[in-house]
Amino acid sequence: MDERQLRYAQAIRAAGSLTGAAGALGREPSTLARALKKLEGELGAAFFRRGALGLTATREGEVFFEYADEAFRLLAAMNRAEEGNLTEREMEYLLVIRRERGIARAAKALYVAQPSLSQILMKLEKECGFPIFVRQRDGVAETEAGRRFLDQVEELAVIYGRLRRDMEEFQQMRRGLVSFGIPYNLGTSLLPDILPQFTSRYPGVEVRFFENNSVELDRMVLEGKTDFNIMHFQKEKEKLCYETLEVDPFCLAVPESWQKRLGFKDEGQKIGKKELKSLENEPFVMVARGQKLRQTADEILSRAQAKPLIRCSTKSMETAKRLAAAGMGLTLLPQSYVTLFSDTRGLRCFSLKEELKGVWTIVAVYPKEGTLPRCSREFLQMLRERMS
Repeated sequence: MDERQLRYAQAIRAAGSLTGAAGALGREPSTLARALKKLEGELGAAFFRRGALGLTATREGEVFFEYADEAFRLLAAMNRAEEGNLTEREMEYLLVIRRERGIARAAKALYVAQPSLSQILMKLEKECGFPIFVRQRDGVAETEAGRRFLDQVEELAVIYGRLRRDMEEFQQMRRGLVSFGIPYNLGTSLLPDILPQFTSRYPGVEVRFFENNSVELDRMVLEGKTDFNIMHFQKEKEKLCYETLEVDPFCLAVPESWQKRLGFKDEGQKIGKKELKSLENEPFVMVARGQKLRQTADEILSRAQAKPLIRCSTKSMETAKRLAAAGMGLTLLPQSYVTLFSDTRGLRCFSLKEELKGVWTIVAVYPKEGTLPRCSREFLQMLRERMS
C-alpha cells in the first residue's frame, strides 16, 4: 500500500468514475484501474460498487476511506518539499533505522543491502527537503525535523495497521455470526426492514436473535449469550454501555366516535397535563403491568396526576389499539407502533406536550469490556442508518 494508491482511490470516490478521476489527475483510466485493483487485492476487499449514478463506496470502502482521510491529513502535515509516494516498505525502513540507530544495523535487521537502504533514505530526505538523520561514528541520530517526521511516520504506520485489521475482519465476515436480543414488539417493528438488507449485503453471516423481556435480555448479554441487545432504555447497569438509537414519542389514541364528545378539534391538537387529567374518568385500555410500554404509560399519567379508570388490560399493544378503535376506551401508544400491524381506522391520535415527557428511548446495549465482533458492528451501523 502506498500514498499514490490512496490518492487514486480518493479521486475515484470524489468523481464517481474512473474516467472522471483520471481527468482530474491527468492520468489514463487504465492506470487508475490497475492501481485500484492492486490495492483491493492487497487488502482483500472491493471498495466500489457500480450503480445508476456511477461508482459508490461499498461498506468496506467506507471504512477504508475513513482511514485514508485520516492518513492524508497526516501526510499533509508532513510539509515535504516535494510530492512523494511514501510506501509502507519505506516507512518500515525508516522506523527500523530509528530503532537500530544505524543504517548498517538496520540493513542487517531488514535483510537488505546497506547501499540500497542508504539510497532509499537519500530519496526520502530529498522529498522531505531536510535531513532525517545525521551520520555519526557509531550510527545515526535524528535531526529535530527528522524526529517530528518520524513521529508522523509512526502514527501513519498505526493507521495502516488498524486499516489492515479492519479489512481482515471484513474477510472473516464471509462466515460470521450476529447474535442479539430484542423485545417481541420492537423486533416486529425493526427486523423486517433490517434483516433482509443485512443478509443481502453479507449472505455468509448467520443471524441469531432472541425475543424476550428486558430482564432476560440483560441477563443474556451479561452472560455472553448474545453480543448486544436492541431494547427500550430502562435502568442503567454498571457493566453495560447504552447507545441511543432513536427517541420515540407517545401519543393518546382516542376512539374516533369519542372525539366530538371529548372536545378534541383535530389531530394537530396536543395533549398536556390538564387535558390528560380531565380524562381520568374515561375508560382506558392498557397493556399489562410488567411491560415497558405500561411502565411508560403509567409515568405519563402520573405526571398529569391522573388515575384513570382501566377498563381492561392486555399483553398486546395491537390488541389495546384495536379495542380503542372499537370504542372500548383510550390508550397510550408509541407513535412508531400506531401503524405497525394495522391502519388507524376508527382512531384519532394526538401528540403529547413536552411537559408529559411522553417518550421512550430505543438503545443498543452491549458490555463495556471487550470489542463487538465486526459482524455485530456492521449490523448496528446498518440499524443506525435506518433509524436516522
